[in-house]
Parts: sequence; C-alpha cells; structure tokens
Amino acid sequence: MAQINQISEYLLNLNLQISLSSRGAGAGYYRFGTEWNYPRANVPYNRLYLMDSGYAQVTCRGRKYALVPGKAYLLPSYTDIALHCPEKMTQWRTHFHLRIFGGIDLLEFATLPKWELDAPPGYRETFEKLISTMPPKTVRDIVLALKYLTNLLDPFLEGMDVQSLIRHINEKIVFEPVLNLIELKLNSPITLSEMADTMGYCPDHFSKLFSKTFNCTPYHFLLRRRLDLAKHLLETTLLSIKEISVRSGFSDPFYFSRIFKKIERCTPSEYRERFSLCS
Repeated sequence: MAQINQISEYLLNLNLQISLSSRGAGAGYYRFGTEWNYPRANVPYNRLYLMDSGYAQVTCRGRKYALVPGKAYLLPSYTDIALHCPEKMTQWRTHFHLRIFGGIDLLEFATLPKWELDAPPGYRETFEKLISTMPPKTVRDIVLALKYLTNLLDPFLEGMDVQSLIRHINEKIVFEPVLNLIELKLNSPITLSEMADTMGYCPDHFSKLFSKTFNCTPYHFLLRRRLDLAKHLLETTLLSIKEISVRSGFSDPFYFSRIFKKIERCTPSEYRERFSLCS
C-alpha cells in the first residue's frame, strides 16, 4: 500500500471523504444479461468491477475494454462510458466516492498508470469481505468497508505520479470557498457575482480563472452538481419529477426535463426506470 501511504497525510489534511455510493447498496455480486447495455452512461461516482464469469465490454475515455473473468477494472467518475453485454455475465462491483472538497473527486483528475489489471491473489476474497459489510449496520462495518475498499484500490495506484496529483489538487483547492458555496446552495438560486465575491474577484476575472482550472464555466459546474443531485434522488427516492427538479435547484420542471435529456440523453423518467433502487 505504498502509494496510498505516500499521499495519506496530504489527503487527510484536505479532509478526504471516502464513501460508498447508495447505488447497489455500495457493493455487491451481480448477474447481468443483455439488459446491461447502455450506449452512454455518466455517473458522479467511481466504479470498480471484478469479473467472475461471462463477457462484456466497456468503452471508457476512447478505449474499449473487454471485461473478462479474473480481471479488475476501475472507471473514474464523470466519464462518458458505454456498456455492452452480449449474453450474460457475473461480477463483483462497488461504486464509491473519493471526495476531496466541494464535490470534487480524487479520481477525476488523477493520472493512473492503469485502469485494468489481473486481479492479484486474495482480491476476490477482499471484495467478498467488502460486500459482507454492506449495508453497514455498525461503525465497525463502516471502518472495515473503507479498509477493504482501500485494499482493492491500492493495486491501481501503484506507480501513480503522486506529485502530479498533488499539483492538480493544489490548483483547485484555491477555489474551495466557492465550491463549498455551490454545495450549500445546490437547491437555491446562486449568481455568478455571489461566487466571485467568495474569492474577492470581479465576475469576469473569476469566470476566466475558474474555466481555466476546471475546463468548464462556473455555470456548467453548478449545472453538473445539480444534475448529480437529481440523479441521486431519481435513484433513491419515489419523489415526483417536479419535486426532484425543485430540490435540485430547478424552479421550472419543464426546463429541468429538457436540460436533463440534453445532457444525459434520456428523460428523468427513463433514467429512473434504468437505475432506480426503489423499483
């Protein structure tokens, strides 16, 4: 666990938040057939797969991965991926966050040497231990789950350019006040001037600096985080589309549905049908 140990103190100073996603109760063993076919999926959490049997394909960052038994795959958050299963497969999987601050995930900008690997000895057993803690019923379950998740991630981090990662984090941590403001006001109005004021900049200068650092405008960053919240509510609640639009900061449910379909390439109802935990 050399790589994790090397950056652990730095990340602890940033209040690193490691958590399992609500999707699939955090971790589990799954059987899929031809229903596991999505031309495009973009989710706000990282995915870790360990194939057990069968065959499937994932296209991620322009590369096509053949999912075959005995291999593990790590797919970063906020990445357009295509999923395809021609017949059937079984896999262990977990969805998780490595949040640093303001909704930023560590793996969004980490340059890992590999996103797939041959599962090392004991990898399946560690996955099974992680699953045994889900859903956590005690504090001990939570501690053990994070320990097992760390052990599963470590082989992917071996050889990572830690200094490059720290440099990327330092570039973004300057914007922590405005990112925290965005998280605080996801379901209420917020203006560019309010964001700029947290940094002591005029709106135009702030917008240029933010766009250069995050490769998107403050508006599009805010929109992404609101859609993340909407997708979470679609997955985990039976709230109406109108109520979800309001809770996600969209006062007009028709605009919400329109912008959701434009970006996610499906309607909120279609998204719920595919991914809901309440069905």
